[in-house]
Amino acid sequence: MLLDISEILRLIGSSFRFKLDETNLPLADLELASPVGGEITVSNSGARLLIRGNMWGDVVLQCGRCLRSFVYPVDAEIEEDFDMQIVKRLASRQRVGDETMQALFVGAAVDLNELVLQEFTLTLPINPVCSPECDPVCSNCGRARSHCCCATENREADSRWQYLLEELNARRGGA
Repeated sequence: MLLDISEILRLIGSSFRFKLDETNLPLADLELASPVGGEITVSNSGARLLIRGNMWGDVVLQCGRCLRSFVYPVDAEIEEDFDMQIVKRLASRQRVGDETMQALFVGAAVDLNELVLQEFTLTLPINPVCSPECDPVCSNCGRARSHCCCATENREADSRWQYLLEELNARRGGA
C-alpha cells in the first residue's frame, strides 16, 4: 500500500495524518494474525521528512522452545526522519545508495508495507517463547520434555559444562 506524499514534499511545514487499518497487508516473511492498525504523521520540516506515529497488530511466531506457532502482539512506535534532498531524488525516481530508503520510497510515495515490515521486525523478540511455562522439546526424541520417552540417566552430559555443573552442585550443597 502506497501513501502519496507529493503534496507534503512541495510545501515546507506541511503535515499529513494517516490512520492505518489494513486487514490484508502483505508482509514478506511475517504472518499477520490480525489487521494492522495505527496512526502515522508525515511532516516536511524543510530539511527533513519526518514520519512519526505508532502501529499495532498480531504476528504469528514460532516458539524457540517447543516450536509451536503462537500469536505475538506488536506495538511499534515510529520515529523516522530522512534527508529531504534524498527523498526528493527518490521522488523523481533517481537512484540513491541507501537500499533501505529505496525499499521504503516508491517515487513520491511511502510504501506502508515496507514501513510496517521494518518497524514490526525491529520489535520482535530474538528468541520468541510462547509462555514462561513452555515445555521445551527433547533433542533426542522431539517430544515435549515432560512427555519425553528418553531416560534422563541415558543422556550424556556435555563435558564442556562439567566445571559449571560442579560449581552449581557445590553451591546447592553449601547453601
